[in-house]
Amino acid sequence: MLCPDRHSDTTTMTNSPETEYVDRILDLNPLEQSTEILAQRHAFLHPQAHSAQIFDTHSDHFERREQAVQQIQSLRNVFWSLKQPMLLQQLEQIDVTEFPDLALGLSRLRMIAELKDSFQRLKQHHACFDEFYEPFCSLVVAPPGTADELRTTLLEASRRESADFDFVGPEDYDRAASIIQREFPELYQLETYWLNQIARTTKQGKSIRRTIKILYFLIASTLGITILLSLIYVFSAFDISFGSH
Repeated sequence: MLCPDRHSDTTTMTNSPETEYVDRILDLNPLEQSTEILAQRHAFLHPQAHSAQIFDTHSDHFERREQAVQQIQSLRNVFWSLKQPMLLQQLEQIDVTEFPDLALGLSRLRMIAELKDSFQRLKQHHACFDEFYEPFCSLVVAPPGTADELRTTLLEASRRESADFDFVGPEDYDRAASIIQREFPELYQLETYWLNQIARTTKQGKSIRRTIKILYFLIASTLGITILLSLIYVFSAFDISFGSH
């Protein structure tokens, strides 16, 4: 004779906490899951304490995350002032195994720290200038939200023009971006899209300026020819008038 399944008659079973507790306990193997059985019993007998334990667990998780965020931000603030060995050591000490999103940012910082020598060589390059180099360094180590704002600000700066001889213009930004692409591919891959935008914007600006110069030349030439023809006409009329007398 088959014994009825304890789960078969769900219509007659009362869905009470006691019933759910018994079901959970009967599903566990006492030989292999004794710890789980004791935990379930403690949670059943002391539900408030169990809820408090869950809250404490979430609270500890949040505090660990905030601590990791603060540690990463602190290193961002002093990133370029620390020597490479010290910087790498402090980056390795930050534990982000619980937070995959923070792990991505920390991995990027480690990669940039390994490239400090490349940044130093870029700084000494004749095509590099402070108005480009310093914001570029701030951009690559900035958190995502701040990085987006910096990209916009720097892109706008690369479009400005001035009649001042000492003013840094679009061609200077284009030259620096091109140098990074050709001679510093390891730095180029850090901000590929942004550097391409600078080069593209500069080329578009050159094309527009060239078109304006051509139009200006055509207008000036047309105006000059018109004035010349007018003078010829005036002198011709004067000669005819003078000859008739």
